[in-house]
Amino acid sequence: MSAENESLYKRLQDIYPYAYAIARLISIKFTEIYKQVYPDSDLQHGEKRDLTFHVTLDNDGNPRLAVDQSSMILFVAIAEAILKLQYPGKSLEEEEKGFIQQNKECPNPDCGEINKVTDEKCYKCGTNLK
Repeated sequence: MSAENESLYKRLQDIYPYAYAIARLISIKFTEIYKQVYPDSDLQHGEKRDLTFHVTLDNDGNPRLAVDQSSMILFVAIAEAILKLQYPGKSLEEEEKGFIQQNKECPNPDCGEINKVTDEKCYKCGTNLK
């Protein structure tokens, strides 16, 4: 690591100690997850991995992140770090189940489709959701 990066990290640690601690936790989580996903990885000390982030639209016109595999692992590491801080003892799986339970069922008896929690109208029949 360059002296310039070391200096930056030190300044960030001094000015934003809590955020820096979270960044360190994310780095630790990334390493743990990466080793679990790629147990035979040849990632070496000092080696760098480029991370690529793009925003695109899915087939339904909704914004979607398009990322490479290492970037997706970073997102999971960030989520795990946040959950660890916000919900001690609660796993990502438990949090995801909570999101699933919040999905909205269409009240139209002829439809009953499950919609995203953010939807205001049923994507299938157009009925207003509660």
